[in-house]
Amino acid sequence: MPEELDENAKEERKTGKDKSPEKRIEELLIEVTPENIHQFSINDVVMPICGYKTKMPNNEELKAIIFGIMKEDNITMETFESHVQLDSTSAWGSYRKIIGFASDIEYSVVEF
Repeated sequence: MPEELDENAKEERKTGKDKSPEKRIEELLIEVTPENIHQFSINDVVMPICGYKTKMPNNEELKAIIFGIMKEDNITMETFESHVQLDSTSAWGSYRKIIGFASDIEYSVVEF
């Protein structure tokens, strides 16, 4: 975990106040529905990285897949919650885009 995020997590554990960038990410999460799907593209889709602060998708099929993978390793959401106070084993989770695009690429063609 980057040092800044690690310090934020420690502060949150001590004070109960969330100062982490992860909170801002959670606030940006929007469930895609038939009514709003036209506002998004596949580039906007994120998948959860499981942790005690991760908001799981409402899609039951996707949730079953995630929990099935966790079950194979005997991990539950309660596992993350019970480790909140333990610095070395706590995981707050995050989100990752499922597709990434490179930008600002510089290149040159070299012949040998």
